[in-house]
Amino acid sequence: MLRSDYVRSVVVALAAGLLWALIVASSSSWAGTQAETGIAAVSRISIVAMAGIVGALLAAALRPTVIAVCERVEISVDEAALGTKVPVIVSGVVWGVVSASASTPTSSPHAALVFLALVLPWIAWIDQRVQRIPSALAYLAAGGTAAMILLTGVVHGTWGAVGRALLAGPAAGVVFFALAVLLRGGIGIGDARLTVSLAMVLGYVSWTALPAALVFSILTAFVGVIVARVLRAIRSEPARSHIALGPYLVLGTALAFVAS
Repeated sequence: MLRSDYVRSVVVALAAGLLWALIVASSSSWAGTQAETGIAAVSRISIVAMAGIVGALLAAALRPTVIAVCERVEISVDEAALGTKVPVIVSGVVWGVVSASASTPTSSPHAALVFLALVLPWIAWIDQRVQRIPSALAYLAAGGTAAMILLTGVVHGTWGAVGRALLAGPAAGVVFFALAVLLRGGIGIGDARLTVSLAMVLGYVSWTALPAALVFSILTAFVGVIVARVLRAIRSEPARSHIALGPYLVLGTALAFVAS
């Protein structure tokens, strides 16, 4: 990425962290002073709506960087359909959902979650369309996740969970990299890079969340392949020999995170 792309990414990350801190602070304050009142419910809805709008705007702000990264690694912007609003909408929805569950900010790495919510929808969308994950975006996701988890440790003092997260990320990346080399198909190097950031947020929660995410990823991939083949058969389209694993890794991680 060029310097301007890094600057834009850092600005978006800082804005995400700052605005999220304000949302969580306001949520905690209102919940404590207006509990069991209609005003509290309205305030909560307002927080969720504001979080969704801000998340969508920040994800949209990353689009120029995503387009620039794809052009430099020869991923067709038209083929990847980067003008779509789907990742932007997904980011906004995730921000709203996470904000609605922010009453216990130390139990989950909320700062890392909201950062990943801005990057992962773009990665998953590109991978789904072209079966490739740009290295620069995977590194951006991993670096930003590590920074946000460290910030969580500084603010909340959850250093045990932080240490577990920073160990789980590289460990999962090494395992998936080895599988990608040994299997020579099915799992790509981009998938291995992606698992670093995903494993960090799961490792923050617990070690058991990691195998749960893998199980959920396999199940969602299995269902996804069946649905895709049925739809292609109905449309009389040729079946693809390869599937994009990235979206299923992201979905499996989300399911494991919710379940844990």
